[in-house]
Parts: sequence; C-alpha cells; structure tokens
Amino acid sequence: TGTGVVEQRIRKIEQVEKLIEWVGQIEQAEVKIEIAKQAAVEQAGVKIKVVKWARLMIEVVEQAGVKIEIVKRGRLIEVVRQNE
Repeated sequence: TGTGVVEQRIRKIEQVEKLIEWVGQIEQAEVKIEIAKQAAVEQAGVKIKVVKWARLMIEVVEQAGVKIEIVKRGRLIEVVRQNE
C-alpha cells in the first residue's frame, strides 16, 4: 500500500505539471494573438491613412482641374469678347 500512495502522489504531481505547462501554452498563444491583432490593426490603420491621403490628393487634383477649366473658359470668353 505504501508504494501505491507514492505512485498516486507522483501521478498528481505529473498532472499538475502538465496543467501548468498547458496554462503556459494558452497564455503564450493569447499573447501571440494579441500581438497579431495589434499588428493587423496597425497595418489596417496605415492602409486607411494611405487611402484617405490618396482620396484627398484626388480631390485636390480634381479641384485644381476644375479651377484650370474655369480659368481657361474665362480667358476664352475674354478673347472672344475682345475680338467682337
């Protein structure tokens, strides 16, 4: 009976050790997931910034284009009036 008790204790210790190892692995996995999430958010943030900047640049170019068109038309009208 003495050896049986010792064996049971050893088994319990082994189970606890496995449990500790398992918990450690879960924690590491959670940390990795958190880091991955943060990286994804940061990358998404960068992509959003780039897209916003691109849209802004397109707007600026379009507005400049409209202004150029207005100036061209205005000059054309002036030229036509002067020639009348």
